[in-house]
Amino acid sequence: MDVSDRHNWLLSGLVGLLLVANGLARLPRWSSALDLVLAGALVTGGGLASVNAYVGLRDPDSVADDYWTTRKTLVNAVAVLVLSVLLAGVLARPLA
Repeated sequence: MDVSDRHNWLLSGLVGLLLVANGLARLPRWSSALDLVLAGALVTGGGLASVNAYVGLRDPDSVADDYWTTRKTLVNAVAVLVLSVLLAGVLARPLA
């Protein structure tokens, strides 16, 4: 699975955006303080991952020490799939 650094950063950014989307989708459906904390953690973690990916795409020299392995790419790809399914599940739940 040879994927360029740019594509890996894009995949990492997509993971971040899906984390943020999952957190925001949970806000209207929260029922306890734990749900609110979970939503906040998802949004915060996703925001950090997205910013990190943005920096990696915008200024590749600043992250030259980071290297992508097949395992990291596979983890990001699986994370995209899992987060997409979770987001679909959260959005399918009624708001009541």
